[in-house]
Amino acid sequence: MSDTVHQLTRAGMDAFREHIQASRRGDVVSSPPYHLLDEGPYSESLIQRVEIEKNRFYTKYEAATYLAGVFAGLDQGEISYNGGLWSWVSLYYLEELLETKVSEKSRLSVPENYILEVERGNLNWRKYIYHLLATPFYLYRRHGEEAKMLLTGPVGSRMQLTFEIVARSQFARSREFIRLINRLYSDSRGKMKRGASSEKRSGSVYRLIRVFQQLELTYDIFDMSCEKMIELLPPEFDEWLDS
Repeated sequence: MSDTVHQLTRAGMDAFREHIQASRRGDVVSSPPYHLLDEGPYSESLIQRVEIEKNRFYTKYEAATYLAGVFAGLDQGEISYNGGLWSWVSLYYLEELLETKVSEKSRLSVPENYILEVERGNLNWRKYIYHLLATPFYLYRRHGEEAKMLLTGPVGSRMQLTFEIVARSQFARSREFIRLINRLYSDSRGKMKRGASSEKRSGSVYRLIRVFQQLELTYDIFDMSCEKMIELLPPEFDEWLDS
């Protein structure tokens, strides 16, 4: 059964935030405030009618590909700046986004993971990348299957390594950099190679980020092709290219 997508108003976003904060404080709260999804003054219609369904997503990649289909008919640029829309989508899929701990108890994370704040039409990238659904959608929309390795984690978790890679908008926007990430660290199944996320191992992703921060001082690195980027890498990355 499908539902019509809406967008949360300011009142809706504030009420959603209050629910999240109460839950995190340990207050006794009711079930998720799904009434905010389609009741004024908490939500309002989109200009264009869009239908969505309650699906089960095992990875961020699955969520991103599905949402890309849902929003295919909308202006893709405007979607990124619609904080009310992404806050609505998070509430709609809130049960999917709950973090499940070893104790098998689920809890809500920080509000920024669910509520997307956009001020005066300006997107704050440092805040945007916390959102559990908007960021995977952006990466998939921009990079397609090349983004799969970065989105293999559970939909309700924030992968620290992916967060580090996309924390700077230059990295997230560059198709050639994402291609490089895949060339170095993606295995035959599209998952990250063992050891790639180590902060100590030579040639790891963390080392790549540090190297690029140095290369930026001398080269227009993000205007280069993946092949040109590889030529500038020090020998410590050779083993990753050969593996």
